[in-house]
Amino acid sequence: MSNIQQNTDQKIKSVKRINRLVLLFFFLVLILVGLLFYWSLCYKDNSQLIGGERDEGGCLIGAGYQWCEPKQKCLRPWEEDCLEDYSDIQQVQ
Repeated sequence: MSNIQQNTDQKIKSVKRINRLVLLFFFLVLILVGLLFYWSLCYKDNSQLIGGERDEGGCLIGAGYQWCEPKQKCLRPWEEDCLEDYSDIQQVQ
């Protein structure tokens, strides 16, 4: 065999070896991801998160939201008034 043929054969063998290693790596990663997914399903914490309570309008109480009936949305009273204008307020005499 000539040197060119030997070099070509060696390059082909090294490429095949690299391809096998890459395939093995991706196979191991796939197994690891599958095991992590299985573990997350089996050992899922079913306890309720703190601060996840909602009021009758669906607003997050722990975040300071309250249901505003006139605007039909959740809002924080210190950021936005519930009344669209102040004509709804009865004047005190």
